[in-house]
Order: sequence, then C-alpha cells, then structure tokens
Amino acid sequence: MDFELDAKKVVDYFNGGHNDISECGAIIEDCRRCCHAHFPNSKFEFSRRQANEVAHTLAREATFLASPHVFNVIPFCISTLISNEKL
Repeated sequence: MDFELDAKKVVDYFNGGHNDISECGAIIEDCRRCCHAHFPNSKFEFSRRQANEVAHTLAREATFLASPHVFNVIPFCISTLISNEKL
C-alpha cells in the first residue's frame, strides 16, 4: 500500500528513522512500527497538496462531521474536482 502525505517533514522523519525524542517523534515511531507490522510492503511518499486537491478537500470537509461517516456516493464537495481530473 502506498501512502501519500502533504507534510514533507513527517514523510522525511517516517522514512529516515530520525532519533527524535519529542512527543511527535514518539508518535511517528509508533506509526512506523505499526505500519511495518501490518503493511510490510508499504511506502510513504511526499505529494504536494496541489497534486492531491481531492484528498485535501475531503479531509478538510471531514473536520465538519460530528462522527465517522461512510459515503455511498461522491460527496458534493469533491464531485467537481473529480470531474475536472478526468479531463
């Protein structure tokens, strides 16, 4: 599984294995261990936010939802973006 993130420092820390003793470093280390255990062939890559506008827009809209939500149809907030990417 490939993971694309728009936070370059997080991707660099995740892939580089820096010895960061901060709370953020501990969280990234926990994520690294979890991913290596459950997704051994996965990759974490940096992708500019502009290159993945659909995912960024959906993530931003998700913060307005009160609880987890499963979409059975394409949400209106990204339908235009998806249509534009098909062109």
